[in-house]
Amino acid sequence: MPIIGSDLQNLDDSRSIFVFFSSSLNGSEVCLSSSVSIDLLVAEIHDFLQKMMILSIPNVATHLVAEDCDVPGSRYEKVFLPNGDKELPISVSNIDLLESGFEDYVLRHGNTLSNKCHCCFPNWEQLKVGIGVACSNENHQQNELVMEVVIIISNMSVDNTECFRKYGDKTEVLYFEDFSPGTISKSFMKALKGIDWKSYGLKLRGIVQQDGFTLLEWENLTRDTHIDIVLHSYHKQYPAFKGSFLALSDTV
Repeated sequence: MPIIGSDLQNLDDSRSIFVFFSSSLNGSEVCLSSSVSIDLLVAEIHDFLQKMMILSIPNVATHLVAEDCDVPGSRYEKVFLPNGDKELPISVSNIDLLESGFEDYVLRHGNTLSNKCHCCFPNWEQLKVGIGVACSNENHQQNELVMEVVIIISNMSVDNTECFRKYGDKTEVLYFEDFSPGTISKSFMKALKGIDWKSYGLKLRGIVQQDGFTLLEWENLTRDTHIDIVLHSYHKQYPAFKGSFLALSDTV
């Protein structure tokens, strides 16, 4: 099983985090030490893995383990299982995986819940899902660039005050590049502004950057309506598992 990160002999035993990747055939492991608060670092990795679940990469699970050896009982473990109990066909396309993973992300309030929120989504009819795929060849080479998008419009009861939305009625635009969470480029920002939202009955007030995230502000959304958007740009021959693994290595 390959190890990526610092030499295990050089680790500070009092500040260790172990991240284990496993698939149906093999596994890979990341081990690192931290000079900052374990709680802060685990929170960042936890948020990263919650977003990675959106991609629904087949046969890949993540086991996160963290422990402060100076604090008895501080061991933390969580297993991230994309697709949950869904049985997806082997031949399912990337866009279908993205759609499935993003639906779960929305229904579980950003994957903060183990199951969908029945208070907000008692039935699937409350979700309206749209998907799109565009392809192009870069510099006339055989390296095809694929752009996928999933938009979900959901309706929830305004009487439900138990569930908290971090950005209120704003839309956080999630962006992935080559199977890794990324920052939306200026060209994509321009493309978002250029969409004829009025033809869909929407009026865009503007696009703002907040805490490093891209948010769309609307003028005419009803109180019970929310819009979620995810974009994924990748090169067609890019290996999904390698991309997701390297993304975590870069993050931590």
